[in-house]
Amino acid sequence: MRPDALPDPRAYPALLAASALALGIVAARSIPSLSPLVWTGFAAAFLLGFVAFSRVRTTAQPRLVALAQTALALVAVAALGAARTALLATPAPSDVSHVVPAEGIEGTLVGRVADVPTATPGRLRFRLAVDSVQTVGAMRTASGLVQAALFPDDSLAALPALRHGERVRLDARLRPPRARRNPADFDYAAFLARQGIWTTATAYDADALAVGSSTLGPFGRLVQHIRAYAERTLHRFVPGSDAQALLAALVLGDRSGLGDATNAAFRNTGLLHLLAVSGLHVLLVGMLLYELLRGLLRRTRLSYRQVEIVRAVATLAVLVIYAALTGASASVVRAVAMATVLILANLTQRPTSGMNALGVAAIIVLAVRPSQLVEPGFQLSFAAVAGLVVLRPVLEDAINARIGRGWKRSAWKREALGGMLATVAATLATLPVLLYHFGRLPFAGVVLNLVGVPLTTLTFAAALATLAVGGVPPLAAVFGAAAGVLADALVALAAGGNRTLAAFSFVHYETRTLALAATASALVTVAAWPYRRLRGRMLLSTLALAVATIAVDLRTGRSRPTLDLVAFDVGQGDALLVVTPQHKTLLVDAGPRDARTDAGEAVVLPHLQRFGIDRVDALVVTHPHADHAGGALALLQTGRVGALFHNGDDYDSDLWRETLAEARRQGVPVETLRAGDTLALDPEVRMQVLAPAETRAHPPETNDASIALRLAYGQTTALLLGDVQLQAEAEIVARYRDLLAADVVKVSHHGSRTSSAPPLLTALRKPGCIAVVSVAERNRYGLPDEEVLARWQRTCPSVDVTSRTGAVWLRSNGQRFSDVAWR
Repeated sequence: MRPDALPDPRAYPALLAASALALGIVAARSIPSLSPLVWTGFAAAFLLGFVAFSRVRTTAQPRLVALAQTALALVAVAALGAARTALLATPAPSDVSHVVPAEGIEGTLVGRVADVPTATPGRLRFRLAVDSVQTVGAMRTASGLVQAALFPDDSLAALPALRHGERVRLDARLRPPRARRNPADFDYAAFLARQGIWTTATAYDADALAVGSSTLGPFGRLVQHIRAYAERTLHRFVPGSDAQALLAALVLGDRSGLGDATNAAFRNTGLLHLLAVSGLHVLLVGMLLYELLRGLLRRTRLSYRQVEIVRAVATLAVLVIYAALTGASASVVRAVAMATVLILANLTQRPTSGMNALGVAAIIVLAVRPSQLVEPGFQLSFAAVAGLVVLRPVLEDAINARIGRGWKRSAWKREALGGMLATVAATLATLPVLLYHFGRLPFAGVVLNLVGVPLTTLTFAAALATLAVGGVPPLAAVFGAAAGVLADALVALAAGGNRTLAAFSFVHYETRTLALAATASALVTVAAWPYRRLRGRMLLSTLALAVATIAVDLRTGRSRPTLDLVAFDVGQGDALLVVTPQHKTLLVDAGPRDARTDAGEAVVLPHLQRFGIDRVDALVVTHPHADHAGGALALLQTGRVGALFHNGDDYDSDLWRETLAEARRQGVPVETLRAGDTLALDPEVRMQVLAPAETRAHPPETNDASIALRLAYGQTTALLLGDVQLQAEAEIVARYRDLLAADVVKVSHHGSRTSSAPPLLTALRKPGCIAVVSVAERNRYGLPDEEVLARWQRTCPSVDVTSRTGAVWLRSNGQRFSDVAWR
């Protein structure tokens, strides 16, 4: 290879086609107004252009003609990808979602179970392919997928056994999937939409589900029988429920049995990919069979050609069954498609490259479901393989240039250094994906994968051996015991690494497009290092993107100091985060905690992690009711709270006593606030306490003793009124009338008529003010009160109710507050 040469793109036609298909998908998602018909018209026009150029007979500029043909063909592929994406982006006219209003409706669905149901304590989840629906009036024909969930009052044992392909009748509450409510929430509605699901169904009575006969064909029944055999055999011969759950994930792709702690340990240590059924599993299931069949078939009288055909067909059949058995995820389809390309290339005696095989796999996945392009699983799987194919040889050449090739002669050095190079290559290639979706780059994986990958291989092999000899109980027991020991060792490796090495991670969510492009360009630069001309161009491209990132940050004010207020949607409760210009954090209340939810754990902590906030400098609990103080315990247990402030109310509840006890255990200072106090977190922001008053003739009711705060930054102010009621409001107005004009007001007591008296609203009125009401949808208190809400709407031009808008994120530059678009 000449150092000044460039790689020939014509050597990678499948990769080029896959890239064009991906660009078409991006185009359709970026321009949703164009219909499938328009995109199809574009594709037809470019195909006609391709045909016209193919009829050109000239020897003057053959390379130019070939280049034009290639460009036209690729643009046509892109347009077809866009047409396919646009077609699947909206529900079909007969989809069940068209009879389901936004507020939901009671209805009856009839259809078949479209996936393998997932049963966990207290819940049964499955997807239902609907053929008829009844909401108002008679049953009518319908289509589409529905995500169904059954939360029975009794145990799951009382439910009928539900299997893939069975016909069911379900009486449930139908509604559109709920959109993301907080900036760090998982966007479940968008996720389901990418799967072609626009409706959810929820039932709470086991009798709501009636099960009929199976509709599966011969292949589906075969896969179902194999899956049932595998589950039964692993449960019988592998000791320990944790080992059984891990093996179900490794062999069947079913991670529902893994606990949160186990998943977190694998994720924090960079070992989560070991649990995803992918190339390693396909290699053991298919490619080893492919090699074994060579030796067995050559002992027969079959010719060489017949041997190759038989073992290719047998291996591909097994791989197709295994893909269906594990749910045909993107990583499995990618691995099976690449294996198919390599097997067919060997059968036809035609060489192929790894990147071409990867391109074929991408075309198959994206043609079936274009939305896979934006799924983390697809991106991680394809990026990791691309890193192994492209980056690993470059890294190996760099090692050879530094220390020579002698390390390859030592078996242990070859395995150790080769494994490390593979891990580094895959980690680098997936770097933009990891930072965008997960905000974490675990360096521990570079070391732990040296043990984790071979340990996973042995565990998976032992599980396969257990299944292979399941009909011989003594042998199956031996292999099952070995698989259990190895599975426990793999869990112990992840747990031990999580305790000791998880801190060695780069934690930062990167969502800036230019910054991600600069990172990707840097990776391409590494891959292009052997090509001198391309290397120089990519270096310039990386530098230009890095400079553009900095320039855009400066222009948009990303690097300028601001005061941010985030009023979370925590249901019936309050939680508001303040981030000051010097990046100090004040959390005013932490949301509710009850038997079903903990807002501190489910809403506040994910937000802190998502936006790189590793400490709450001050936690103010305005009063110790559970809807305000409930989430504080989860925050204190992290050990990342600087100080706890409360109103001094001697409120008697187990939750509040436990919260104060946890603060003492963590060594967190606990202080009481009174009107006239200030909080000194940031010299640029004045934080004043307006309530509760120091003394009263009669002890106030708990809500009326709530802490109220005034924040001032530059020319902007915000009032955070907790749950103060009429008496406390009157005291605040009497004492601080001249300070109450505010740009932002967190409305007191969730918009109850016990608060928000006209004198207070008159005192705080300011042109362009924003009022925020934190309240749950369909709460049992009937809040916000309509009269109070109308009063606020007459006072402030903008009134945001979290039950309708989700979280409210406001940002002050010192002159005015503006909305931060977080969706």
